[in-house]
Amino acid sequence: SSEDLIHAARMIADILGTEEAAARADAYIQFYQNAMEETAQAAAASEIVPTTAYSRGARGICGPNSMPGEWLKTLNADNVSEKLNITAFNAEVTVEEMLNVDPEIIFCESPMAKELLQDPQYAGLRAVQNEELYIVPYGLACSGLATAENPIVWYFAANILHPDVCDYDMDEVVANFYETFYGYTLSQEQIDSILGR
Repeated sequence: SSEDLIHAARMIADILGTEEAAARADAYIQFYQNAMEETAQAAAASEIVPTTAYSRGARGICGPNSMPGEWLKTLNADNVSEKLNITAFNAEVTVEEMLNVDPEIIFCESPMAKELLQDPQYAGLRAVQNEELYIVPYGLACSGLATAENPIVWYFAANILHPDVCDYDMDEVVANFYETFYGYTLSQEQIDSILGR
């Protein structure tokens, strides 16, 4: 959860025991909390409540008690995993089950997860027909999961879920995150790669 990631940042800073580590942890926590609060407020103002899923490819879809479940709910999306009574972090679903819940938007953990959904047996899905399959930003780690890069996915998902109220500059979000927390200046090619372009 986001609370666990924030707790981990504080704990790592405490273990390192330096002022620099504490300052970096504070900056990270502030960035993360701002990402969650800013996007949640924007999503609350939207009239759109899209049906969504977070696909892990052959490993199924994530349930409401997962990190993707947290940001989908907070960003005012209807997570189809709840209709499927998934209570675990993730669970495999049949093609028929996916077609029955028919999400409008599917976030994919990887290119492989997206390729799986482009199989002809999924052709009836609205997300497939409307080309609403999105690979979440993936730099050093998958931003959709409980990793240090999770703050990035909040902006990314908000843009996709609520285009009526959200228009975050993802190049700027990603570049700023890497510069601030990794001390690394990304090239445009690297930004494009992280954003799956």
